[in-house]
Amino acid sequence: LIAINYSALMFMVPLGLASAVTTRVGNALGRGEPDAARYAGLIGFVIILFTQTLSAASMLFFPEFIVRIYTDDAAITAIAVTLLFYSAIFQYSDGIQICAAAALRGLKDTLIPMFINILSYLVIGMSLGYFLTFNKSMGPAGMWIGMIVGLSFGAVLLLLRFLFKS
Repeated sequence: LIAINYSALMFMVPLGLASAVTTRVGNALGRGEPDAARYAGLIGFVIILFTQTLSAASMLFFPEFIVRIYTDDAAITAIAVTLLFYSAIFQYSDGIQICAAAALRGLKDTLIPMFINILSYLVIGMSLGYFLTFNKSMGPAGMWIGMIVGLSFGAVLLLLRFLFKS
């Protein structure tokens, strides 16, 4: 719970930036400037990669400090520190997928991204997470690995879709 809570807190930055990307891409498209729309989306990705680097670095280099904000329990700390490592791994995928989805919304492209998200998160991520967690007895790490794979798959497909559509 600590790792996902902190991840969600860190996700607020790319989520807010993604809203700006939607607006900038949509405004450029509305002005009839498709090159400016693509540029706005690409700049959004650069900014997101920067913020996600900071987010991932905090989880990789200061996990004990982060966990101590929530609890002093040694057993919980050990688990949470491990899960923060997994969380650090998916920071880039999470940032890229939200920025790409936002840029695609600015391009008025929502149907195909919805199917990409269903495939990535529900079919691939959750299925793999369930399999690793329960069939391979990996516990919480299995679900986190499934989430990483699903987010990464979604990030790649959404990014490719943006590059194609823009």
